[in-house]
Amino acid sequence: MKFKVFRFKKVKSTNNTAIRVLKNTNIYYGMISTESQNNGRGQYGKKWISYKGNLFVSFFSN
Repeated sequence: MKFKVFRFKKVKSTNNTAIRVLKNTNIYYGMISTESQNNGRGQYGKKWISYKGNLFVSFFSN
């Protein structure tokens, strides 16, 4: 299967976006990248502070 890269200007959370892609498409491997996120999540659901200029990426596979 092909690895798909999704790029966005702004999302609430790369993690939530990755989950939505897995649930709503036939894509099973990929990466979500964004310039800005306003409600990021860290490990175990902890809040992730997203400072401008940082790298925001989530990888996913099913």
